[in-house]
Amino acid sequence: MGTLLAVVTLVRAGLVLMRKQVFNGGRWQVHRERCQIADQTPMSRRINAAPISGVLVGLMKTFDTPVPTWFRDIMNEWPSLAGPLEAKHARPGRFQDGTMVVFVDGAVWLNELKRYWRTAMLGKLQARFGAQTIRKLVLQPDPDLQG
Repeated sequence: MGTLLAVVTLVRAGLVLMRKQVFNGGRWQVHRERCQIADQTPMSRRINAAPISGVLVGLMKTFDTPVPTWFRDIMNEWPSLAGPLEAKHARPGRFQDGTMVVFVDGAVWLNELKRYWRTAMLGKLQARFGAQTIRKLVLQPDPDLQG
């Protein structure tokens, strides 16, 4: 997945250079025999050519899952839900099967929030979005800040 992300980043930056390939008849014959291809001439490379950026954008859309509107509300209301000081050091991460993961920016804050604020934070989230929607709150180190 990291390689795909790097390719997408390069494509968006316009740094992908296309290389003109020279036809090699001998190489085609070897490839044709190995793969048991009946055609005597190779297929043109430009018949179904598409820019890689278009292909990757379509591919990335297949990985995306729709974000529920209430999760967007959590993102927008995070400082009031978590508290102004806590919101500076924690952010909503992901949600799966009734469990909300919150990413915290340091070990000290992670310990502080786990020990003293997790129950209050979960209570505020459940009061706002329903106890059946958010059943559990998990605090983890922020993966974007780990090096």
